[in-house]
Amino acid sequence: MGTLTLLLAVAAAVQTPAAQAVNVVDQAFKGQPTEVMVLGTPHLSQLDERFKADRLEPLIARLAAWKPAVVTVENPTGRDCDEAAARPDLFGRDVDRYCQDAATARTALGVSQTGAEAAIDAVLDQPAAERAPVERRRLAALFFAAGDPSSALVQWLRLPAAEQKADAVLPEALVIRLGRIAASRNESHALAARVAVRAGLERVHPVDDYSGSRITSPYTKALSDRIDAIWNNAHVKAQETASKAATERLLTGGDIFAFYRWTNDPRTLANKMRGDFAAAAADTGADRAGRRYLAYWETRNLRMVANIRHAYGKHAGERVLSVVGSSHKPYFERYLGMLSDTRIVDAAAVLR
Repeated sequence: MGTLTLLLAVAAAVQTPAAQAVNVVDQAFKGQPTEVMVLGTPHLSQLDERFKADRLEPLIARLAAWKPAVVTVENPTGRDCDEAAARPDLFGRDVDRYCQDAATARTALGVSQTGAEAAIDAVLDQPAAERAPVERRRLAALFFAAGDPSSALVQWLRLPAAEQKADAVLPEALVIRLGRIAASRNESHALAARVAVRAGLERVHPVDDYSGSRITSPYTKALSDRIDAIWNNAHVKAQETASKAATERLLTGGDIFAFYRWTNDPRTLANKMRGDFAAAAADTGADRAGRRYLAYWETRNLRMVANIRHAYGKHAGERVLSVVGSSHKPYFERYLGMLSDTRIVDAAAVLR
């Protein structure tokens, strides 16, 4: 039984009569369904210095050859980052880790976050096989202003080397930042953005969402200690041992495809689920710490999947690549499997 068939069978088993009414929508579809592949990945920047980003080249080529029309990344949107900056009581621990300063670009262009998004839409709504270098530099600055540095990198990498320079709308400070991002091992930059460039796309789509942090706010030391205690279990220890072994094989010259096949293997993912979210679900503490954490996690994934669906809404019948931390992959495929006009592609078929 394929992944999609299994997911639909599970969904059908829990559908209420009213929910089953939606089935007529799925049955009415004609033509090629939209294909979505979720590529689970470790956070590459956390690997030790033996891992070099150029090891990703064969994987980038393989994913680009699959011809995605949309690439999504595990980055928060600029709107979410603005909200996080305004609400440090809810998001303080996450802002500096996941959001980059957009003020330099906004000042240079004289735009707000929403103004930058509107300007980007105005340009990209006019498709072009190629764009003038000055327009790409402006788009790079606009993406920075919108809070989307990975898409700024896409524009930068699509420029000829001689045109990768500062100008009136792309200040030197942003050029320096683009250099740092281009050298980063973050998978949104080192992998997803380069797949988008190779596939001839104009951008990637940030889909992360931390608004569910309200569920675990205030994130007190007591709550943190309780969640750490939930994670202190045999499944986590076994998964850590297996992960170290797989990573060591990669770092000592192992095949990048074998590493990603292991990362996306259902058995690997099931072990991660047992140690993390299953342990949280089993928590019976009076403070309901595990269940609050699980509610946050499910909320975050539901909103991320909604953002993915939004990203490919104009690309019916095409292909979508979602690059995301591997702990998200089972939830993504569970939720995506319930959507209309969506067929999940098994990443293993592309990673062979």
